[in-house]
Amino acid sequence: MRFSVIFWSAWAVVGTLSRASEDYARNNMPLLGFLAVAYVPLAISLWRASVASAKVAAAKAEFFKQAGSPKYSHFENDTAVAIDPGAGTLTLKVKSSIKTYPFADIREWTSAQGQAATFIPMGGLANSVAAGAAAMGAAANAAAMTGFFVKVRDVEHPEWRVSMFKKSDRNRWTEILQQEINELRGSMP
Repeated sequence: MRFSVIFWSAWAVVGTLSRASEDYARNNMPLLGFLAVAYVPLAISLWRASVASAKVAAAKAEFFKQAGSPKYSHFENDTAVAIDPGAGTLTLKVKSSIKTYPFADIREWTSAQGQAATFIPMGGLANSVAAGAAAMGAAANAAAMTGFFVKVRDVEHPEWRVSMFKKSDRNRWTEILQQEINELRGSMP
């Protein structure tokens, strides 16, 4: 995919530049400079998007290689969770850390929604900038507090945060773990 995006971007630039050079020669207009400024950022953006999608695909492949054949899975913002009731395991991923736990090692799970504070600027450019910076910091804090949290029996990584910004996703995973772990534990002799 990366090759095709770069190829067709280059093809479009070459075709446009050749037409632009003809126009430039005919009309003595500085289109070449305009087109270089317009198409180079587009080509760079397309290239970066293709590299990012390749990295996400590689991260998903690595995660599912360790998770096996999960019944349910969720992948968001370089975090992931997958459950395999047949094997009795829960696999978690945060950045490059991936670990699989047996159901017996799952202590508890919760979902949380962080709330950002509201900042009102009190006149002046400096106060507006400060209020904007404080609001951005509060939004980043709220994002870090939002997600699905799993506590496990692990000294090195006792709590995992899986990014889930939709409340429906967090509710779904609460119910999945309730059914697959708690109800399975209750049916054991």
